[in-house]
Amino acid sequence: MYSNSNINIFSETVTYTLPKYFFLTKNFNPMDLNDFIEEKRKLGENVIKLRERMKSSEYKNRSISQQELSDKGGYFSKKTLGEIERGDGNPTLETILALAYVLEVHPKELFDF
Repeated sequence: MYSNSNINIFSETVTYTLPKYFFLTKNFNPMDLNDFIEEKRKLGENVIKLRERMKSSEYKNRSISQQELSDKGGYFSKKTLGEIERGDGNPTLETILALAYVLEVHPKELFDF
């Protein structure tokens, strides 16, 4: 039911007991699993899809480029947008809101994947 464990703290051994549920719930902590790699990749793919729906003002018959989109609002850089689209970025809430604003969508749509 309980597990006894030993830990060394400042050269002294301390014995502590962990309840059984600790071991059951620890495996389900999403922060320990994969740093949300798959979710970041899906978010990036969705941002690309939403960006490609927008028409370029600089080039006829083309979708808006990363540079155009980043210049549109001035809220984030092309580098930041590229990181998000590749699934490498970890955007802040402010960046997510700004991205939704320049893509002309509700922030919820960014996560519809």
